[in-house]
Amino acid sequence: EILKNIGTDALEISFEEFEKIIKNSSKMIKGLLMDQSKISGIGNIYANEILFVARINPKTKANNLTNKQIKSLYKSITKVLKRAFKFNGSSISSFITTKAQKGDYQKHFYIYGKNGKKCPRDKGIIQKINLFSRATYFCPICQKWFQAQNEKCQEKINAKWKMKNFLSFEHWNLPCGIILQ
Repeated sequence: EILKNIGTDALEISFEEFEKIIKNSSKMIKGLLMDQSKISGIGNIYANEILFVARINPKTKANNLTNKQIKSLYKSITKVLKRAFKFNGSSISSFITTKAQKGDYQKHFYIYGKNGKKCPRDKGIIQKINLFSRATYFCPICQKWFQAQNEKCQEKINAKWKMKNFLSFEHWNLPCGIILQ
């Protein structure tokens, strides 16, 4: 009875169940990932790392993700959590393992806690904001702040993105809608 309001474990959830949760929520994706009633086992640190690996901006609304992004996010959850387990988790303050050892994953973070440092992927500058009263880290270059209304348009945006530095959408003349977030 105590566990009746807990979602499926992040490492055990099927893709079909995960996809349904994503497509049926208008929450910002970071908040949805941390919602233990939907998916259990993802806290603030791992949500930041997962979204970075998946190249998804933490403010993106879940139901605006493309099918490709949903698949990437699903795979990124497993990748990040297994990597964290390999290093016994994160010991930011007082966490210790069942063997009374501190975790070492904090020495291997991609993005968490690295405000103002270069992105390990594209050399953008990592930024910190607060979402849901929690520290949120992202790269404004590889975790774009916009979402296309469909995958075909997203591909065109991604191609344009690679051709020049992003400053404005005004002169792109894309034949589709863009949702700024």
